[in-house]
Amino acid sequence: MPQHKEAIIFVAAPGAGKNTQAEKLAEQFGFFHFELSNILEQTIKNADPSDARMMEAKRLFDAGELLPSDMVLQIVIDLMHKKAEEGASIVFNGPFRKLNEAEQELPVLESLYDKEFIHIVSITISEAESVKRNVARRVCVNRHVIPDFEQYKDITVCPFDGAELKKRSLDTEEKARRRFAVYKEETEPVLAFFISKGYRIITVHGEDSIEAVHANIVRELKL
Repeated sequence: MPQHKEAIIFVAAPGAGKNTQAEKLAEQFGFFHFELSNILEQTIKNADPSDARMMEAKRLFDAGELLPSDMVLQIVIDLMHKKAEEGASIVFNGPFRKLNEAEQELPVLESLYDKEFIHIVSITISEAESVKRNVARRVCVNRHVIPDFEQYKDITVCPFDGAELKKRSLDTEEKARRRFAVYKEETEPVLAFFISKGYRIITVHGEDSIEAVHANIVRELKL
C-alpha cells in the first residue's frame, strides 16, 4: 500500500481497457475509482426532459461525442477537493478528456497532490482493435465491462457480481469508429500537454491480456 496520496490519470482510446485497469488498481490498492462516464451517464439519465441543455447533452452522449467542458469541469474539481480532504488516492478514468479541461484540472490536482505522486498512464490500442472490442463487449447493470475475451466467451452473467449482462446502445461499429476519431482529435493531444508540464508518460500496450496489462502498469508505477 503506497505511503503517499497517489493520483493516477488514465488516457486511452475507447476499448483499451482503462475502466477494467482502473478498477483493478482501485481494488488492489484501495484507491478511489473516479469513473466520469458513470457520473455523466447517471446525470443524463435522471435529467428533466424539459431541460434543453441536458437534452443536448444526451444527444451528444448517445452519438459518442464528448460533452461540453463546462458540464464536467465542476464535477471533477469538486471531487478532487473532496477526495484530497479525505486523504484518498484516486484513479481518474475519464477526466482530462480535452486540452482545455486538462489545462484547468491539472493546476487544481497539483495543489492537492504532490507532483511526484501524480502519474499519467497511456494504454495504446489500434483503431481496428478498439472498434472490435467496443462492438463485441457487454456491460452489467453495475457497469462492469466484460470484454470479448476467450475467458468470457460463454458467460451469461457478470463474473464479478452475477448481474445481468447487456449491450450498450453506444457500442455499434459506427459509433465506435466515431468515438475513436474523437479520442485521436480531442483527447490524445492531452498527452503532449502533460509532457510539456514535465510528466513522464507511462505507455502500456493495451492489446495484451488484462492480467499482463495490469502487471505492466503496477510495475511502471512502482506502487
